[in-house]
Amino acid sequence: MGLAKITTIFPFKNGLPRDVAEVTFWHEIAGTEATDTEYGNIEGASYDFWFNTPTGFSHPLSYWLARYIDPTKFGFRMASVNQGTGHEIGFPINVPSTGHTFGNTTGAAASYPAEVALCMSLVGDPTSALPKRRRQGRVYLGPWDADVYHEEASNDEYPRPIPTLMQTIIAQGERLVTLAKADGVPLVVYSRTAVSHTKVVQVAVDDEWDTQRRRGKKATERISSAVIAP
Repeated sequence: MGLAKITTIFPFKNGLPRDVAEVTFWHEIAGTEATDTEYGNIEGASYDFWFNTPTGFSHPLSYWLARYIDPTKFGFRMASVNQGTGHEIGFPINVPSTGHTFGNTTGAAASYPAEVALCMSLVGDPTSALPKRRRQGRVYLGPWDADVYHEEASNDEYPRPIPTLMQTIIAQGERLVTLAKADGVPLVVYSRTAVSHTKVVQVAVDDEWDTQRRRGKKATERISSAVIAP
């Protein structure tokens, strides 16, 4: 069995190539390199993860994402990967996917900074011979719109992600695992250290924010004081 990855690319509207958020999932494939059918199924599973509205909910995950994401440049990048080295095999496939809307455009006119993320934990098959730490993965979701938090008890307490968002992540995470498995490209946790991967059997998310500094927008202005005599 081989390995392939798909990265969802969220460019920002300022147009700077350096300002972008990325979310990567790993999938098992039948051979060393993914076939066109496998790539299509992998893309379809990730597309569904962001844009499907799960049963019993009013919105897809894309509704809760930051509105400074540029919908004209959004897309996916896929590649087969050498499991031993972690290096890509052959040429990657870039798939533009335009025409989407991100964020609640009728809500508060604000979004969280790009560094703010929620961690979706992935649990690999416990029957695997790999130790527990080698079959656990983390995917940092975001950036998020400002409507995704609520304050505890009073305005003086710490803001947490709204339960609806957390429940949507779990519903879509479960659906991603199920769809990918049915399409022959199971979602996996990849451990380069163990030179192996395990199929995901459970997803989880908690109500604490994570910080992904590499996603932050670069500074556009710097303000300094006057020189102060020593």
